[in-house]
Amino acid sequence: IIRSTWQTLFRNATPFETRFVISQPDPLWSSLIEQENTTYGDIIMLPHLEETHHIANTIKTLEFFKHLITENYHWDILSKMDEDSFIDARNFYKEWLHPLLNTENPPPQKIYIGRPMQLHYPFKYASGQFYTLSWDMITLLSQLHNENPIDDEHEDVLLGRLMHEANIAYNVTELPLRAAFDYYDDKTRGDGTAWAPEDQNVDVLGHALAPGALNPHLLKEEEDYLKVAGCYNSLGL
Repeated sequence: IIRSTWQTLFRNATPFETRFVISQPDPLWSSLIEQENTTYGDIIMLPHLEETHHIANTIKTLEFFKHLITENYHWDILSKMDEDSFIDARNFYKEWLHPLLNTENPPPQKIYIGRPMQLHYPFKYASGQFYTLSWDMITLLSQLHNENPIDDEHEDVLLGRLMHEANIAYNVTELPLRAAFDYYDDKTRGDGTAWAPEDQNVDVLGHALAPGALNPHLLKEEEDYLKVAGCYNSLGL
């Protein structure tokens, strides 16, 4: 569903590559995954990690970063996204990344973009639904986790915690809540689409789709994912 929606919709207009990251699968699924990767070539497997809920929600992302470094991958900018998120890749790139990627300048550094979270923590972090890091941050976070191998923290919180505990100053460039939010289907205008009523407050954590939406999240049901995707075209909303 991800390949056939936003990845297809925005591929021609936006310079991005996508990868699906998995831990070591159950042998029952190995041949199927191998066939899928032969077809699409977009799966990265972390064979040293067991496929468990705990690992997926704590250290998997950082282990992926370490894998990229070990295997000599390199991108100036990398975004991590949950599978129940949708991204308007064209307009995210146009509004948030293109201004940073001037080819006359060195690669951007200290980039950390996402929906800001803090809750009860003494530091900010970007929600794991979707965040974007420059390569120097990938390298830094990998090093910090090697030095401080915390394995009992939610993966998005863990990024902020590692930098906080190392006394490293950082800044979260904040995606506004109208852009990155939790999609609530019961907040739609009731016409079968994902659109919010015109008078709905969209500067809150959860709402339906409205102009400016870049990253609807919590699309756990296929029906909701397709309903949201159906509101976008190759130019966005």
